[in-house]
Amino acid sequence: NPNPNPNPNPNPNPNPNRPGILVDLSSVISLEVINIIDVRSRTRDIGGESAFQYNVQVSSLAMVERLFGAVEALDDVVCVRRGDMDHMLHDSPDNFWANAERPAAEEES
Repeated sequence: NPNPNPNPNPNPNPNPNRPGILVDLSSVISLEVINIIDVRSRTRDIGGESAFQYNVQVSSLAMVERLFGAVEALDDVVCVRRGDMDHMLHDSPDNFWANAERPAAEEES
């Protein structure tokens, strides 16, 4: 058995901050991991981009890959990253929030 990795830190960046996105994310994530340890969120502007950090317990890299695929498949998720949201915001808030913006071609369709 692989040792459980308690903290892969998937950071889904949904756009826009729609009602119910946290429930949708948590539902999908809970199906793919052993345990959700912690959840944090940030919102750039009311009704604008939001970011969520889930610290989760997994048992394998394959579980992490399935988790990322399931979260990326949600309609309002723009990107999923592994890392610490606070560090990313500290290093470059502009780059952090740029990851939450949909490309112009997606916005028009």
